[in-house]
Amino acid sequence: MQGDTNWLIRFLLLMFAFAVLFGSASLLKTFEYILREHVELAFFLPLIVGHAGNCGSQTVATTVRAIGCGADMQNRRRRILQETLLG
Repeated sequence: MQGDTNWLIRFLLLMFAFAVLFGSASLLKTFEYILREHVELAFFLPLIVGHAGNCGSQTVATTVRAIGCGADMQNRRRRILQETLLG
């Protein structure tokens, strides 16, 4: 039964990621006039997006490692907040 719900959780997370990406694109659209005037800013966008991805990957890796090493995960909210603030 556990395997039956995994696809739903994964699907919901992917839809959430899609919504965030769509929101990011909409946000960029609002600043399109600035990007037209200052084209050099467009070169930094991939760096910022890459850095955000690296922070997210590091957070996931740290959390999975902590679970694998048997770290105390009783206080999950505190752990999630800590990783979110560090990212």
